[in-house]
Amino acid sequence: MRPKRRPFTAAEKLRILAETDRAADTGGIAALLRREGLYSSALTDWRRQRDAGAFEALKPLKRGPKAVIDVQKKFSDLLGIALSPADSDETPR
Repeated sequence: MRPKRRPFTAAEKLRILAETDRAADTGGIAALLRREGLYSSALTDWRRQRDAGAFEALKPLKRGPKAVIDVQKKFSDLLGIALSPADSDETPR
């Protein structure tokens, strides 16, 4: 049976890259590679991906409705169009 490759999440890759950036002393990066069970080529690939912005695309996005209503309000104010009370955010108390 072949051993399975260890999958790394984007957060783990960024954490390891941050540690390698801090471990600039002699042998620090090598110790980190041994501890994590990685080859230096993986770091090279991950750095290339980080510089290209690949990890930013994997971050979770803010959930919920988009802020279109605020844009519509500002646009209507610029045009001088009055919004009806049902269109406003304010709820009667």
